[in-house]
Amino acid sequence: MPSLTKAFLFVLLLTSSGTDAFPSREPASLKIRAVAGETVPNSWIIRYRSEVGDKAIKASQAKTASLLRKRNVRTRAGSDGIEPRYFNVSGFFGTHVYGDEAAVHELAADPAVDYISPDGVAPLAAKVTQKNAQPGLHRISHAKPPSKPPYQYVYDESAGKGITAYIIDTGIFINHPDFTGRARYGHNSYYPNDDPEDNLGHGSNVAGILAGETFGVAKKAQLVAVKACDFRGCPVSALLDSMQWTHDDASANGRVSTSVVNLSVGWIYDQSLNDMVESLVASGIAMFVAAGNDNDDVANHSPASAPNAITVGAISAFNDSKASFSNYGAGVDIFAPGVDILGPSYNQTGADNSFPTEQNNGTSQATPHVAGIAAYLMAKEGLRTPAAVRARLIQLASSTGALVKQNVGSTTGLIANNGYL
Repeated sequence: MPSLTKAFLFVLLLTSSGTDAFPSREPASLKIRAVAGETVPNSWIIRYRSEVGDKAIKASQAKTASLLRKRNVRTRAGSDGIEPRYFNVSGFFGTHVYGDEAAVHELAADPAVDYISPDGVAPLAAKVTQKNAQPGLHRISHAKPPSKPPYQYVYDESAGKGITAYIIDTGIFINHPDFTGRARYGHNSYYPNDDPEDNLGHGSNVAGILAGETFGVAKKAQLVAVKACDFRGCPVSALLDSMQWTHDDASANGRVSTSVVNLSVGWIYDQSLNDMVESLVASGIAMFVAAGNDNDDVANHSPASAPNAITVGAISAFNDSKASFSNYGAGVDIFAPGVDILGPSYNQTGADNSFPTEQNNGTSQATPHVAGIAAYLMAKEGLRTPAAVRARLIQLASSTGALVKQNVGSTTGLIANNGYL
């Protein structure tokens, strides 16, 4: 994995002289996006114009690969591998490449290129605190917050059976007892030659809230670990590759209409990340994304601002107040418990690992509550499209009469509910 740098990548003003049957809509200089934040050096995401057609896109990708092999930027930098990664989901055509700025400006002159953006590094949307507690499940199956223990989670015994949840995160500790053999390794976009095991705990915690036997919402759903992150964060290129693999795996196995994807990550606004999320939704896969933990408008963040993803903010399960850290704004679709949420952790060396748990705060924890409700409803009611899932979630949340307290502006006040009031 290349080293990371914090830098603002300034765009050099160059013009394009290339013309063809599909003339470029803007100069090459304007196609290269600038990103303020953490990025992977010499790593870029290329988005192609879908209207130029497959033939022109493949020709452009071949030209890109040839140019970068000649320049051999990663080899000169002492990194392994220079082959591009390709993305193709429902109108999103893209390539992840390594190249210096001179190469990128040359690539941007191609009329088939829509834009090129630096490969940002999205942080995980959670804050670890201590260990132990949990009334979140009570809250999503009742009309009002719990007043005191014991807490009860009421649900139909179908419990998400037959639904697959792809967890794009730090991996999953698949042997955790709370997963009861329902979790499996899928793909590792961060370290492609390794299993997507969890060495941080974030992904295991998210997976457990969604589908753990003790801590989870959809207790019979299947879990697939798709690793795009480690302790340094989540490169956008790895997130795109993870979504591409998820789309391909769901398609190849006939699971598009019976799958949900949980993305508990947050980053500044990134067009390529939003575009890929939108493409998966267009393909028929329901996408659930964290609003983020910056107490900011989700319009400034990705994938939270992707229009057709279901964006989840966080509340306290005890009083329905918006969590102080939760992002807000018109782009938030629904809220769920995200304060003091207990769930599984990973197999830490030297610890008592018979049943590792951790307690977290974050929209990372709120999101799998809603993705879990979606999986539950898909199994129970036969919902099979992202639009149907969204409509049912909004309908059930609206039926309780409960609204988020201490909310911001015109942000929705809806609180997720599974229909057992």
